[in-house]
Amino acid sequence: MRKAMIATACVAGAGFAAMIWREWPAMRRYIRMTRM
Repeated sequence: MRKAMIATACVAGAGFAAMIWREWPAMRRYIRMTRM
């Protein structure tokens, strides 16, 4: 059970990282806009 939990966390983390990687330029632009 614990092994499955760790595997699920790894898959979720990879998906989250891929989402951030894909949206990073837009997020950076948004952060720069809101800071001004």
